[in-house]
Amino acid sequence: GSEFSDEFGNQLSWLENDLKEANKPGNRAARPWIVIMGHKPMYSSSSSVKKEMEAIQKAFEGLVHDYKVDLWMCGHVHAYERTWPVYKNQVLAHHYNNTGGLVVITSGASGDEQGLHKKWDNPIPSYS
Repeated sequence: GSEFSDEFGNQLSWLENDLKEANKPGNRAARPWIVIMGHKPMYSSSSSVKKEMEAIQKAFEGLVHDYKVDLWMCGHVHAYERTWPVYKNQVLAHHYNNTGGLVVITSGASGDEQGLHKKWDNPIPSYS
């Protein structure tokens, strides 16, 4: 298995098989957007998730990029954040039209008894 098989189990092989199917020409034409939903962000301006974010990037980012996933939706950080299209910590465009990059939307603004998230990187990363 991959170096992440202990941490992510068979998620990576399942995801790759699903993305292969989704990217077949007829399927992609019928459903042009590919969206992944998960709990934690692949990119965030919050240093409180840096360790998890790096593990997610290492495990999933190549696969997500190779299969042209458009959007990663998540929560965990109790705030709203949307990135520019990004790959390997580099902003690919300052627009959202056919960029080849992944957009990450974090929408975790509800449900935390401690209130909204307040620990943000300073300066804010360029992808945010």
